[in-house]
Amino acid sequence: MLPIILIAAAISALPHFDIDRICRGDGSDRAKAEYKTCIGSEQTALAALQQKWAQYPAKLRKECAHVARVAPESTYVELQTCIESQIGDAKTGAAPGK
Repeated sequence: MLPIILIAAAISALPHFDIDRICRGDGSDRAKAEYKTCIGSEQTALAALQQKWAQYPAKLRKECAHVARVAPESTYVELQTCIESQIGDAKTGAAPGK
């Protein structure tokens, strides 16, 4: 029984993304400015997700985390957007994606 619980916990756990790799640019001055903005956005999104992750419905955490894990360049901002859009759809009664 314990392995099933551990697997379920891992599936709905907050995914880990390499922020530095995600935000790294080509080394140009523009890329350096974008890097700083990207790092800031990702850190802000991560902090918000860490604070609220356990409060989100398990099904929602699982679905959005799965999408984030399979996408090749997922980010914390995208994960946060997934969660917030699904919560917004649930509050308005709209079907997801509409």
